[in-house]
Amino acid sequence: MGRIFLELLWFVLPLVLFTGYALFVVVRRGLEWRELVEEGVDTTAVVVRKRRYSRTFQLAYEYVDPDGVRHSHHSMVDWDVFNRYEVGHEIPIVYARRRPRVSAPRYLVDASREAMQRRRTSGR
Repeated sequence: MGRIFLELLWFVLPLVLFTGYALFVVVRRGLEWRELVEEGVDTTAVVVRKRRYSRTFQLAYEYVDPDGVRHSHHSMVDWDVFNRYEVGHEIPIVYARRRPRVSAPRYLVDASREAMQRRRTSGR
């Protein structure tokens, strides 16, 4: 009985830990996204790297907050956005007022703002 329990624990514990961590990451990013949508500050960043992974596209960018601290972030973007910006180009972004290290491309934040506005006006 004890051996079966240990074998089961050896299988279940990593699964539980992985699921818990994944849930933590999703909730954290959701709260960060809400902060960007509700209290985000518009600025520009400089594209420092572009990567294409099969059917997904990533831009990495750097920006400086009002305190002079440099931040970097990468974001998955649409194909047209990926093609529009080259390394060295400026891209509009939004960063969180209280936590400037949290950011996203402005077009994504604007799309979320529009969706929230539609939801509010539709009465949901």
